[in-house]
Amino acid sequence: MNALTFTFENPDSAADAVEKLHELGAGGIEIMSPVPHHRLEEAARTGPSRTGPVHWFSLIGAVVGCTLGWTLTILTALDYPVQTSGRPVVTPHVFLIVAYEMTLLVAIVMTLVGFLAISQLPTMAKGPYHSASNWDKVVVVVDGLTPDAREVIERCGGVPL
Repeated sequence: MNALTFTFENPDSAADAVEKLHELGAGGIEIMSPVPHHRLEEAARTGPSRTGPVHWFSLIGAVVGCTLGWTLTILTALDYPVQTSGRPVVTPHVFLIVAYEMTLLVAIVMTLVGFLAISQLPTMAKGPYHSASNWDKVVVVVDGLTPDAREVIERCGGVPL
């Protein structure tokens, strides 16, 4: 494996280097920063999609939760019928609260599961890490580095470790 680690003093110069690496077609780029930086986030995106698929987990969870809430309350009322002064056994306005709560519960749990699945957490594999990214430097790890890519990184201010 031909992975090299570079540190940058300035997040903007690191973002410039990552953008130029994407133009060269380099892959396997890891960026570590002590603080969030919008320009680094934009440079790290490789595809046209700006949003992840987590919202689909939320939608599916909400639909399943609502269906489960209504099914649970209706089947419970039919299994244990309590006649109250001639009212029908299945009354939707009473069951709405349980359906609402089940919708929220399953949607929240599915959102959490989707987030953990998409972000591949918890990860047991050791990834690239350098302690300089904890304090004041931006660390960029490039896998499969070519001589052209190394020159681009060093022109942007990257210092090899």
